[in-house]
Amino acid sequence: MSRPVVLVDVDDVLADFYAAALRVAGEILGRDVSTESRTTWDIIDALGFTTAQRAAFKQAVGRSAFCASLSPCPGAQVGVAALREIADVYAVTAPFDALYWVSERDWWLKEHFGFTRKQIVHTDAKYLVAGDVFIDDKVEHVRRWVDRRIGTAVLWAQPYNAGAAVGRAARTNVWEDVYALAAEHP
Repeated sequence: MSRPVVLVDVDDVLADFYAAALRVAGEILGRDVSTESRTTWDIIDALGFTTAQRAAFKQAVGRSAFCASLSPCPGAQVGVAALREIADVYAVTAPFDALYWVSERDWWLKEHFGFTRKQIVHTDAKYLVAGDVFIDDKVEHVRRWVDRRIGTAVLWAQPYNAGAAVGRAARTNVWEDVYALAAEHP
């Protein structure tokens, strides 16, 4: 019997990109932004950067060691380990347009989650990747995947996507819920 294929986004599902990005944003803006509420997926739009600040933010996030320095999201390592007991798990991540990002992301996923290069897909066209369960925090990715696929989509619940309608997608940020959804697939 085949195992279900689970596709997991990385930033703000497995890796705490937001916390690291807020530190960078605070340095650029010259103020503490750690308590600011995020109302949109795009942190640049959420913080209202000027054109120069946008460029500085993208340069800082694209520097060597930024991606490699991210912390795992709480519970993510245990959640992925549990999923691997019943499913084949793949990381599907949209790479930041920076020289070091892809190689650092591969290293980070291996270091923190034990992914091999064959279990990592780098693409912003996530709707083209087939699987039984797809997990992402970006509403656009979930909607596009739902439109193209017959599997189960999960919008990883975050404050910035709370009001989004995503059709037949489930909504959770609890790994046990994802495990239950994956277990429903043959």
